[in-house]
Amino acid sequence: VTVADNCGSSTLTATGSNLLWSTGETTASITVTTGGTYTVTQTVAGCTSTNGSGTANPTAIPSAPTVTVADNCGSSTLTATGSNLLWSTGETTASITVTASGTYTVTQTVAGCTSSSSSGTVNPLIIPTVTLGLLDTTCANYLVFTLVGGSPAGGTYSGNTVIGNTFNPGSAGIGSYPITYTFTDINGCSASANQNIVVDGCASIEEFSKENISIYPNPTFGAVTISSSGANIENVKIYDATGRVIRYVKLDGKQSAEVDMSDFSSGVYNIEVVGSQSIYRTRLVKN
Repeated sequence: VTVADNCGSSTLTATGSNLLWSTGETTASITVTTGGTYTVTQTVAGCTSTNGSGTANPTAIPSAPTVTVADNCGSSTLTATGSNLLWSTGETTASITVTASGTYTVTQTVAGCTSSSSSGTVNPLIIPTVTLGLLDTTCANYLVFTLVGGSPAGGTYSGNTVIGNTFNPGSAGIGSYPITYTFTDINGCSASANQNIVVDGCASIEEFSKENISIYPNPTFGAVTISSSGANIENVKIYDATGRVIRYVKLDGKQSAEVDMSDFSSGVYNIEVVGSQSIYRTRLVKN
């Protein structure tokens, strides 16, 4: 009898005729999964031989590795315990990081024997898509205003002179400044988008004092009168703190106009008076 010990089983092979194994099998070779001594006889012309024997010691097949999964933002990490690991991705490290959802398998090999496979199913958390619209050019003499244009809503802005999602063009000064909008979803996954905001010198109040533009009363409780003792007025615009035009009055060359602000909330606004030659800007308070 010759014995070949394999992974999880042993093969015993005998030479002779009319063989009979202790397992009851009558083939030349038998395969067993339990270690121990097995016997066999042969019968020739009605006479049976003494026993031949072989001792089997199958090599143990290792247990399947244990797999743990951690789903993260944009990727998942699978970690297995065991020796000589081989993942379905072809990697052989204890931990692998994947970006596609699905099921991944892994085996371990000990003493030349490979285990059955273990699996882990991953579902990486989706990173939000974040955008920031183009930011309008602002003027250095404008008030602090709230930044807008980031999507999805509920994120935060950051950058030079940005405090609590507001931008201070006066503190920033003339120039171009990067603004970052960051959004974090309910899973804790974040993404950002960037745009530049340009602060222009525009025209200062002093340059247009010669036009003798008057805006009164300021502060106002309701209506405000805009008048010019010199140049004609083409139009008047009033901006809120976000830089959005909330009132537009077209004058077509008149020298005075009355703008009703009784429906405005209390606060500070920017008013822009466009003359035939230049533009006058100042702040207007509504009580």
